[in-house]
Amino acid sequence: MTRAGAALQRMLQVRGRERERYRALNTRGRHLLVEYTGCDACVLDDLKSVEMLMCEAAVAAGTRIVASVLQPFEPQGVTGVVVVEESHLSIHTWPEHGYAAVDFFTCGSGTPEGAHQVLMAGLKATRAEKIYVERGMGGTGPGMAMRSHVVELREEGVCAPTCTVTAS
Repeated sequence: MTRAGAALQRMLQVRGRERERYRALNTRGRHLLVEYTGCDACVLDDLKSVEMLMCEAAVAAGTRIVASVLQPFEPQGVTGVVVVEESHLSIHTWPEHGYAAVDFFTCGSGTPEGAHQVLMAGLKATRAEKIYVERGMGGTGPGMAMRSHVVELREEGVCAPTCTVTAS
Protein backbone atom coordinates (compact mmCIF):
# COMPACT_ATOMS: atom_id res chain seq x y z
CA MET A 1 0.00 0.00 0.00
CA THR A 2 1.28 3.48 -0.84
CA ARG A 3 1.86 6.15 1.81
CA ALA A 4 -1.06 8.14 0.45
CA GLY A 5 -3.27 5.07 0.56
CA ALA A 6 -2.25 4.31 4.14
CA ALA A 7 -2.87 7.93 5.17
CA LEU A 8 -6.32 7.85 3.58
CA GLN A 9 -7.14 4.59 5.35
CA ARG A 10 -6.09 6.06 8.75
CA MET A 11 -8.18 9.18 8.07
CA LEU A 12 -11.24 7.09 7.25
CA GLN A 13 -10.76 5.05 10.43
CA VAL A 14 -10.56 8.24 12.52
CA ARG A 15 -13.68 9.61 10.86
CA GLY A 16 -15.48 6.33 11.53
CA ARG A 17 -14.56 6.51 15.24
CA GLU A 18 -15.66 10.16 15.39
CA ARG A 19 -18.98 9.24 13.77
CA GLU A 20 -19.52 6.47 16.34
CA ARG A 21 -18.61 8.83 19.19
CA TYR A 22 -21.10 11.40 17.85
CA ARG A 23 -23.83 8.78 17.71
CA ALA A 24 -23.08 7.82 21.31
CA LEU A 25 -23.50 11.40 22.58
CA ASN A 26 -26.80 12.17 24.24
CA THR A 27 -27.86 15.29 22.36
CA ARG A 28 -31.55 15.05 23.15
CA GLY A 29 -33.21 18.05 24.67
CA ARG A 30 -36.56 19.62 25.36
CA HIS A 31 -37.46 23.12 24.21
CA LEU A 32 -40.51 24.85 25.60
CA LEU A 33 -41.66 28.05 23.87
CA VAL A 34 -44.32 30.04 25.70
CA GLU A 35 -46.26 33.23 25.02
CA TYR A 36 -47.85 34.64 28.17
CA THR A 37 -50.65 37.19 27.76
CA GLY A 38 -52.84 39.10 30.19
CA CYS A 39 -49.83 39.48 32.49
CA ASP A 40 -49.46 42.04 35.27
CA ALA A 41 -47.74 45.05 33.64
CA CYS A 42 -46.05 46.04 36.91
CA VAL A 43 -44.39 42.62 37.21
CA LEU A 44 -43.34 42.66 33.55
CA ASP A 45 -41.64 46.04 34.00
CA ASP A 46 -39.86 45.22 37.27
CA LEU A 47 -36.34 43.93 36.60
CA LYS A 48 -35.89 42.44 40.08
CA SER A 49 -39.26 40.68 40.02
CA VAL A 50 -38.62 39.18 36.58
CA GLU A 51 -35.13 38.02 37.59
CA MET A 52 -36.46 36.45 40.79
CA LEU A 53 -39.22 34.65 38.86
CA MET A 54 -36.79 33.39 36.23
CA CYS A 55 -34.43 32.02 38.87
CA GLU A 56 -37.34 30.40 40.75
CA ALA A 57 -38.51 28.89 37.45
CA ALA A 58 -35.06 27.44 36.73
CA VAL A 59 -34.93 25.87 40.20
CA ALA A 60 -38.50 24.54 39.87
CA ALA A 61 -37.44 22.90 36.61
CA GLY A 62 -34.71 21.02 38.45
CA THR A 63 -31.84 22.83 36.74
CA ARG A 64 -28.72 24.42 38.22
CA ILE A 65 -28.21 28.15 37.67
CA VAL A 66 -24.85 29.32 36.37
CA ALA A 67 -25.65 33.02 35.84
CA SER A 68 -28.46 35.43 35.16
CA VAL A 69 -28.27 38.55 33.01
CA LEU A 70 -31.33 40.76 32.67
CA GLN A 71 -31.58 44.23 31.22
CA PRO A 72 -34.40 46.79 31.32
CA PHE A 73 -35.74 48.16 28.06
CA GLU A 74 -36.43 51.85 27.59
CA PRO A 75 -39.05 53.10 28.10
CA GLN A 76 -40.31 49.83 29.61
CA GLY A 77 -39.91 46.07 29.63
CA VAL A 78 -37.21 43.55 30.50
CA THR A 79 -35.10 41.14 28.50
CA GLY A 80 -32.77 38.53 29.85
CA VAL A 81 -31.47 35.04 30.21
CA VAL A 82 -30.78 32.64 33.03
CA VAL A 83 -27.96 30.33 32.02
CA VAL A 84 -28.30 26.88 33.54
CA GLU A 85 -25.84 24.00 33.34
CA GLU A 86 -28.35 22.22 31.14
CA SER A 87 -28.80 25.22 28.74
CA HIS A 88 -30.92 28.37 29.20
CA LEU A 89 -34.17 30.13 30.07
CA SER A 90 -34.84 33.48 28.36
CA ILE A 91 -37.54 36.13 28.57
CA HIS A 92 -38.62 39.30 26.76
CA THR A 93 -41.46 41.41 28.20
CA TRP A 94 -43.79 44.06 26.80
CA PRO A 95 -45.66 45.53 29.81
CA GLU A 96 -47.72 47.84 27.59
CA HIS A 97 -49.26 44.72 26.03
CA GLY A 98 -49.29 42.48 29.12
CA TYR A 99 -47.12 40.08 27.11
CA ALA A 100 -44.02 37.98 27.76
CA ALA A 101 -42.18 35.63 25.39
CA VAL A 102 -40.22 32.86 27.11
CA ASP A 103 -38.15 29.97 25.90
CA PHE A 104 -36.55 27.23 27.95
CA PHE A 105 -34.18 24.68 26.52
CA THR A 106 -32.75 21.87 28.59
CA CYS A 107 -30.69 18.92 27.49
CA GLY A 108 -30.42 17.39 30.96
CA SER A 109 -32.99 15.94 33.30
CA GLY A 110 -34.68 19.32 33.85
CA THR A 111 -38.42 19.65 33.40
CA PRO A 112 -39.46 22.80 31.53
CA GLU A 113 -43.05 22.33 32.73
CA GLY A 114 -41.93 23.12 36.28
CA ALA A 115 -40.59 26.47 35.06
CA HIS A 116 -43.83 27.17 33.22
CA GLN A 117 -45.96 26.75 36.34
CA VAL A 118 -43.83 29.26 38.27
CA LEU A 119 -43.90 31.81 35.44
CA MET A 120 -47.63 31.44 34.73
CA ALA A 121 -48.42 32.20 38.37
CA GLY A 122 -45.71 34.80 38.95
CA LEU A 123 -46.46 36.84 35.82
CA LYS A 124 -50.17 36.56 36.68
CA ALA A 125 -50.85 35.54 33.09
CA THR A 126 -54.42 34.88 32.05
CA ARG A 127 -53.32 32.87 28.99
CA ALA A 128 -50.31 30.82 27.95
CA GLU A 129 -49.65 29.32 24.55
CA LYS A 130 -47.01 26.59 24.75
CA ILE A 131 -45.13 24.69 22.09
CA TYR A 132 -43.04 21.75 23.25
CA VAL A 133 -40.29 20.55 20.91
CA GLU A 134 -37.96 17.57 21.26
CA ARG A 135 -34.54 18.45 19.84
CA GLY A 136 -31.27 16.71 19.06
CA MET A 137 -32.91 13.47 18.00
CA GLY A 138 -30.03 12.76 15.60
CA GLY A 139 -30.02 9.80 13.29
CA THR A 140 -30.88 10.07 9.64
CA GLY A 141 -34.39 11.39 10.20
CA PRO A 142 -35.55 14.77 11.46
CA GLY A 143 -33.54 16.22 14.36
CA MET A 144 -36.58 17.92 15.92
CA ALA A 145 -40.20 17.02 16.56
CA MET A 146 -43.06 19.11 17.90
CA ARG A 147 -44.67 17.10 20.69
CA SER A 148 -47.49 19.44 21.67
CA HIS A 149 -49.08 22.83 21.16
CA VAL A 150 -51.29 23.81 24.09
CA VAL A 151 -53.25 26.91 25.07
CA GLU A 152 -54.00 27.37 28.77
CA LEU A 153 -56.38 29.88 30.33
CA ARG A 154 -56.24 30.95 33.95
CA GLU A 155 -59.56 31.80 35.54
CA GLU A 156 -59.81 32.85 39.18
CA GLY A 157 -56.50 31.22 40.07
CA VAL A 158 -57.26 27.97 38.26
CA CYS A 159 -55.20 27.04 35.23
CA ALA A 160 -56.84 24.61 32.83
CA PRO A 161 -55.84 23.56 29.31
CA THR A 162 -58.37 24.75 26.75
CA CYS A 163 -56.90 23.30 23.59
CA THR A 164 -54.26 20.69 22.92
CA VAL A 165 -52.71 19.69 19.61
CA THR A 166 -50.24 16.84 19.89
CA ALA A 167 -47.94 15.85 17.04
CA SER A 168 -47.36 12.18 16.54
